[in-house]
Amino acid sequence: MFGFFFKKNTWDIWENIFYVLILNFMFLLVGFGAFFLTTWIWRNFGFAPFTFSLLVFVWVFTILSLAAGPNALKIAGFDSVKFSGFFSKIGESVKDGLLLGSFIWVLFNINVISVPFYYGMWRGVSDDGNPLYLIPLMLIVWFTLTTVFALQWFIPIRSAMHNNFLKILKKCYIVFLDNLGFSFGLFFLNLLNLVISVLTVTVMPGINGIILTQTNAFRLRLYKYDWLEVNPDLTPAERKNVPWDQLLAKDKKQFGHKTFKTILFPWKENQ
Repeated sequence: MFGFFFKKNTWDIWENIFYVLILNFMFLLVGFGAFFLTTWIWRNFGFAPFTFSLLVFVWVFTILSLAAGPNALKIAGFDSVKFSGFFSKIGESVKDGLLLGSFIWVLFNINVISVPFYYGMWRGVSDDGNPLYLIPLMLIVWFTLTTVFALQWFIPIRSAMHNNFLKILKKCYIVFLDNLGFSFGLFFLNLLNLVISVLTVTVMPGINGIILTQTNAFRLRLYKYDWLEVNPDLTPAERKNVPWDQLLAKDKKQFGHKTFKTILFPWKENQ
């Protein structure tokens, strides 16, 4: 299943390369603007306004990322997209974008403040700290790691399900815990996307490519839950044996015979 997902996702990015490039360029402009603005605020107004300006940037980033979700869902579903589809979703993404950005901001600050504090109390200045402080330290670390893995499902769940913020957040944790191996694989694939994005100055695959990767993953994963819904009497052992070949048959047929050679040498495909 992961092999087909990786192949289809790579092809989707390639077939929509101009859309991906232009939207990534917009994110890049926002990023550069935020960097220079927050640096200027730091130098002229101090730490507190600088911190608030970073929060505003996180809000803008999450709003734009959520607005890109519906178009990513269309691409994942073999549909064509227009830039107007992105701009039209910005207003609808403000509420959830503010909530998601605030959630990420609070979690970040909890780690920045609490982790050093509990670590210091655990180890102590002279290694005579209280070992009980290791408990809240580990709880914060594990909750943060779980949340990082779970939030990679937020944008596609919102795009596909249209639930409210808390229900989307709840489903993120459920999907992550129910698909641990696939979630880890998706995370490391997006780490690779991130490394490539840094090397290409966020041009490719960039933020939009990462969002598309997450959306492709979730769309294909939904077939598992559709299968479980029509087979409610399966035993726990049977639930683990998901018939992916059967569930992905329609998508594979629609995807057609495409290879990575087609991406680099499209004129050789029929040779």
